[in-house]
Amino acid sequence: MFQMAPKKASLAIIFKPLGFLEKWPSLAYGLTIIIAVAIIGLSLSPLETLPPAPGGDKLHHFVAYGALAFPLAFIKARLLPAYLVSFVALGGIIELVQPYVNRYGEWADFGANFAGVIMGWMMAQALQRIKHSPLI
Repeated sequence: MFQMAPKKASLAIIFKPLGFLEKWPSLAYGLTIIIAVAIIGLSLSPLETLPPAPGGDKLHHFVAYGALAFPLAFIKARLLPAYLVSFVALGGIIELVQPYVNRYGEWADFGANFAGVIMGWMMAQALQRIKHSPLI
């Protein structure tokens, strides 16, 4: 006979930590600040040469900005549209500043940043729909 228990158990692994974000929204804000500071620090630290990036530099931009957008999108922060625009603006400002700190600013990096913000928002929305689905 077909059983749903393993599926529910595997979804609990995802939704239990996310429940903390909903229960304590300040965690989402704190996590977002930590991720933003890490992005700024890593993006603006001067380098002699760019280190090799497994998976590619653009993938790292995409994942970092997706992670930046996800927590606030998941809790449906009151000012979410403004936050998402500010995350995209942050990516653009960093790309403009990088040539002044011995780094390379690239439009392709900005595109990956923008796509990451959109994907982080979309993933949060999808997980919210799954979580509140009558099947779960």
